[in-house]
Amino acid sequence: MGDDLEQKLTSGTQDYGYHLGLYTRFKLLGLYIQPEALFTKLNTEVTIDEYENGVPTGNTEDARISYTRLDFPILAGLKLGPVRVNAGPVASRVITNETEGISITLQDGTYWGYQAGIGFDIWKILIDLKYEDAFNSQTNQVTFAGQQFDVDSRASQLILSLGYRF
Repeated sequence: MGDDLEQKLTSGTQDYGYHLGLYTRFKLLGLYIQPEALFTKLNTEVTIDEYENGVPTGNTEDARISYTRLDFPILAGLKLGPVRVNAGPVASRVITNETEGISITLQDGTYWGYQAGIGFDIWKILIDLKYEDAFNSQTNQVTFAGQQFDVDSRASQLILSLGYRF
């Protein structure tokens, strides 16, 4: 590669993931509190494009990032019949990190974010649709073909949950 060739991390696409876990719910001062413990698996694909003198060459490479984490949301909400509206903080900790074609550097520690959404209780079935975003990034840098890219990988996502109450 000459000095006029460079690679740029141009896009990232979240793929489908899943979560499994437990929740409980109790009333406090007219609200309900719903702490959860979740095992979450997330997948992301990124595209690295090659540029020559600032012009795309058409050469691209894809890389895949997959990681698992433990999530601990604590939601507070209002219940109006079968409908619930809730929001609250979530603490997350990455426990495994697998990559194909790329190397990532994760920050140590717990990542903080929030969730907000709507839910429905039908008989013993729980259905939740939540939006999650992070206050801080889980990743500082990715390395591809010897080149480092600074990234901000805040995990914003829509989460659909289906649960059963015992």
